[in-house]
Amino acid sequence: MNMCEFSLLIFSTGFFYSYAFNSDCFKQLAVDPTRQLLVHLFEWRWTDIAMECKNYLWKSGIGAVQVSPPNEHIIVVENNDLPWWSRYQPISYQLYSRSGSEKEFINMVEECNKYGIRIIVDIVINHMVGANKEGYGWHGSYFKSTPFEEYFPSVPYNESDFHDKICNGNIENYGNVWQVRYCRLVNLVDLDHSKPNVQASIVAYMNRLIDIGVAGFRIDAAKHMWPDMLKKIIYQLKPLNSAYFPKNQCPFIFNEVIDQGGEPIKAEEYLDIGRVTNFKYGLDLSAAVRRRKNFKYMFNFGEAWNYFPGNSALVFVDNHDNQRGHGGGGSVLTFKDGNAYKMAVHFMLAWSYGLPRLMSSYYFNTANQGPPSIGFPLFHTTSPMFNHDGKCIASTGWTCEHRWPSFYQMSLFHQNTSNEAIWNIVVDEHRIAFSKGNDGFFALNNHPTENWILHVNTGLTPGYYCDHITGNLNVERNSCSGKTVFVNSNGQIHLLVRAEETLAISSINALSKFKSSYRRTLVFVKKKTKIGEYLFMRGRRPSTRLKNLWKNKHTIPIVHIADYDPNFTDYHQWKQHDNMLQWSLSSSKIASKEKKSTVESLLKMGSPLIWTTDDKHSNAYNIYNRYGAHYWMLDVMMDCSKTENDWFEFKIVKQDGEAEKIINIKQCENTYLLLLGRKINHHLARCGYINIVEYGMQNCTIDLEKI
Repeated sequence: MNMCEFSLLIFSTGFFYSYAFNSDCFKQLAVDPTRQLLVHLFEWRWTDIAMECKNYLWKSGIGAVQVSPPNEHIIVVENNDLPWWSRYQPISYQLYSRSGSEKEFINMVEECNKYGIRIIVDIVINHMVGANKEGYGWHGSYFKSTPFEEYFPSVPYNESDFHDKICNGNIENYGNVWQVRYCRLVNLVDLDHSKPNVQASIVAYMNRLIDIGVAGFRIDAAKHMWPDMLKKIIYQLKPLNSAYFPKNQCPFIFNEVIDQGGEPIKAEEYLDIGRVTNFKYGLDLSAAVRRRKNFKYMFNFGEAWNYFPGNSALVFVDNHDNQRGHGGGGSVLTFKDGNAYKMAVHFMLAWSYGLPRLMSSYYFNTANQGPPSIGFPLFHTTSPMFNHDGKCIASTGWTCEHRWPSFYQMSLFHQNTSNEAIWNIVVDEHRIAFSKGNDGFFALNNHPTENWILHVNTGLTPGYYCDHITGNLNVERNSCSGKTVFVNSNGQIHLLVRAEETLAISSINALSKFKSSYRRTLVFVKKKTKIGEYLFMRGRRPSTRLKNLWKNKHTIPIVHIADYDPNFTDYHQWKQHDNMLQWSLSSSKIASKEKKSTVESLLKMGSPLIWTTDDKHSNAYNIYNRYGAHYWMLDVMMDCSKTENDWFEFKIVKQDGEAEKIINIKQCENTYLLLLGRKINHHLARCGYINIVEYGMQNCTIDLEKI
């Protein structure tokens, strides 16, 4: 329920006007229900965030951006750098910060709202700057933070607005609730939220942001504020700006409460004033990926793990604090952990517990290091730049995890399946797989060495699906840039999930139904090759006339659908540019003469094959290979109408351009048909079947079992 009415509420401290919101409404992010995913664009400039909403975020499954604190902050130069934590030491609530001006902030909010992307403000209201300082803030506001003499005229606050008389010192014992909420957090002068002036100043600041059009707030250091005092502030907030949101929609709130167990302050104390950060989630998930815990036992990951309810949780793998070892950090995975981190985030975006948040960071060598900047004396933050595939250019200093291809794809998976129930759960040692309603399926194999052969129900409609992790759907060509997964007529899959690999398919990544003339066709070619050597296939519809046979250019449309080792990056690129099995490639002779070995030149050799084996322990294992090692495979949907009564001929070409010699085949094993009434100079295969040949040999076997 999001409706509210203006009423007079009475608290022990006196009277104040408040909008009587239903407490649950603070947990609702006012964004498209299918886009319940946040990203923290840590330390980004407002102008860059506006561009990101316009150019990228609206296409993803992300619905909201958490921005760094927009308030005026202290200026601290440390090691010829402006540390990131200076943003968390307010001087005033004026909207001038390292990320930009008030005008730029307003423009950002307007631009992002225009594209359906909401802004969540990281708000610092527990404290001001470190004690015993005096000077001027980012926008020139004077301040003094000497205990018992505090003066922040731009708010305004004075010495009576702080907790000095109750506790004139730092928190020393987190087992003492009184200390945690009255004393200074790392020497930051602590505000007294029982004072009407403090409440009024904070409410005015937050309501100003609401008027601008933000959707909600992250309450920094909420653990250090008494829940009742915080509640009095939150319940004085206005409804969101009706120019962007439904009338009387309350702001989204989530509270930073570091509760990893073992301390008296519990996250549950804050559940009636919004969502609460679940720091245990990232720790437990990271531990599972590091194999200190086991995915085998994560079939009920969530409330059964003594977590608070998922509809009250904000979950994440890492945040800006703990990726630096602060704020409950130390053992969480971060972007520095590569594939292990990706596995954790993939699982988070597939699983159903809490509202997930992605982290988007910058490279750092020390815990205090600020964002990429122009350096001394102004330290203006520099902008991220992107390469041709949309990822951040590393030399700019930004990591932009939210733009990693698999994170983008998994944001779409989350968008399509987040409201679906989990079922069809299958677990094994360090492995888990599950369906999301009838719209998605996810599998994770965290075993360090062993592949996982899955033969399970998915609930999905029969057909071919693009794996979200390894690529995307090319609608125009009706093909996958990454791996293709087949769901049979019973809604089942039979596939390989390699060691330390994840896989995800959903209804939005389904290939369109192929024409009836297209049938799955596999060709296995036995050929022992050297490491780094590749094979390609050239093929055509067999000619019924011997004259001009070599010039026959009858091409056969194909769509690659093979399962393959994602580490085979060259094949990943080749297959995206290959949609025809053809015989004569005019540029191949040039490539052969120049002995090119680049990806671009090898595209001219023909349709790429994959090296496979029947060894289930190998990453090259293929479930259709029942023949042994050194079998190169073509696995495609082929337009059989472009063949000769389902028959096509082919030859193999090495990467140096050397083509297979004439072998004069006439008839294939397992067939009793006289083929074309003449000899065939090259290998013969049948569309819609599994074909097995040996390089340079006349033998030819056709497996008549249904694929």
